[in-house]
Amino acid sequence: MKPLSVTNLLLVGAAAAVCAACVTVVVVALGAGPILVSPALALSFLLVSALIAWGGVHVKRLRAHRETWMTPLGALRVAMFARASSMAGALFAGGLVGIAGVAFTRLDADAMLATACIASLSACAALVWCVVGAVVERWCVVDPHDDDDAQNGEGRGTRPL
Repeated sequence: MKPLSVTNLLLVGAAAAVCAACVTVVVVALGAGPILVSPALALSFLLVSALIAWGGVHVKRLRAHRETWMTPLGALRVAMFARASSMAGALFAGGLVGIAGVAFTRLDADAMLATACIASLSACAALVWCVVGAVVERWCVVDPHDDDDAQNGEGRGTRPL
């Protein structure tokens, strides 16, 4: 499996930013308030990032033949979750940047100021989520030489739960 390219992540983020900015401009032009963003969103992004990083550390331990609870099937699950998370993080980061960008144009309104600040904070957390997902996905890439070690009888150092 080839890891996601950084170019694809940037394109997804840019497309999401443009779409979110257009929707926000239309909503505000129609007289409604800006799209509200909860600060809990940033916390949830950081929590998911921590979970991915924790799984990634155990995948690295598995690949280094050190003792861990991770199995090869679990490593595949971590890799797929990291891949999906990096895409979702890019999507959310781009969308939140688009919302914050429009909100920063009208800081005279209190709701726009609050939206701009919280959306910027959440966009930073989503960017962390995207980067952690991309890094962990690269940790999970299998080298062609890994099969040689398994055929030589070297154990993986796993222990049952």
